[in-house]
Amino acid sequence: MREKLGKRIYAIPFVAVILVSCIFGLAFSPILNATPHNLPLGIVNLDKGVDTPAGTINAGDNILSALMDADAVQSGNEDNSEDASDDEQTISWAEFESQEELDSAFDNNELYGAVVIPSDFTESMLQANAANTAADMSGAGSGAVGSSDSAGDSLSLSVIINQGKNPLVANILQQTITSMMSQAGVSADVELINEADLGGGALSSFMAVQFLVLPLFIMTAIASLILSVALWSKKDSDHKDKKWVFCIQLGMSAVLSLLIALLAVGVITLTGGLDLPVGSLVLYFWLAVFCMMVFFVGLADLSKPLGILVLLVIFALGMATVLLPAEMLPSFWSDWVYPWAPQRYWGDALRSIVYFGKDVFACGVVPMLVYGVIGLLAGLVACIKSAKAKKA
Repeated sequence: MREKLGKRIYAIPFVAVILVSCIFGLAFSPILNATPHNLPLGIVNLDKGVDTPAGTINAGDNILSALMDADAVQSGNEDNSEDASDDEQTISWAEFESQEELDSAFDNNELYGAVVIPSDFTESMLQANAANTAADMSGAGSGAVGSSDSAGDSLSLSVIINQGKNPLVANILQQTITSMMSQAGVSADVELINEADLGGGALSSFMAVQFLVLPLFIMTAIASLILSVALWSKKDSDHKDKKWVFCIQLGMSAVLSLLIALLAVGVITLTGGLDLPVGSLVLYFWLAVFCMMVFFVGLADLSKPLGILVLLVIFALGMATVLLPAEMLPSFWSDWVYPWAPQRYWGDALRSIVYFGKDVFACGVVPMLVYGVIGLLAGLVACIKSAKAKKA
């Protein structure tokens, strides 16, 4: 090897450093440039309104419009409302006719959150205005000041945040909606749903997913390349031997994938002091890691450069999809990477198991099986290719 490379061998460390820098640059670029857009948020107006001699008053309709306008202002569309597109808005509002419809959307995990305008909102507003008027008149007579704001503080809307859909987005959304309501002159009564007490530190709910999937993927990649390089040799091109070698690779992948799942889940649970459903996570990641190992091994057996290239591309482009949903990724990642990235399915499955308590086989198993089938086909093609090369 050294003789073949000659003096070029001294360039290898420099090329490796540049390559690693580019890979991690791609991996972290979408995270550093993440901007929320079109976050699906529900809103339901249950306000019954109040009949007055001047007609029916429904303050809920006004506050609904105010919240939507507040989102447009925060998204920078206030001065170009006619030209603004939905892609520029932070929130994509979905109106519901009843609480039952909203609950059904949450059950289907369609929303990151929702705003509920209570049935007595108009009545409370009128009472608050009357109290303010009385307080102002009383204060004017006695010289007291500052009493008019207390009645306004009683006006509040119910805000439901779906933490299980994505903890990071839930935190951002809570801050955004609170700011929007402050602009609209009401307070937020926040309720978190699909919570999970993971234990650990303050950032455990945000970073547990990333810290678990990253070592899982790295161990999967390393084990896959070792299996291919160590067991698949060009010197032995017998078709039967190659099929036997591929079967050995599959068997070792099954054992190694279990070990990888046990180590990754065990280490993150013990070192982070996290309270995780270890059994369900190990079972899912055993299957998921096995499918990805079959995929990488099959491609590497077919062509080492192809296998390595695909592995690096998936690592570089896909890691951001673990932490960030499509609504926070730059357009390239959300349109072209998010739909196929295996890390995205790993992150979704982890959240489904931890926050929603879903069954392992209801957590995106099919995409993993697709990767596994592709790997099997690539391995079979590699066996046939070796047989034809021997005959030639």
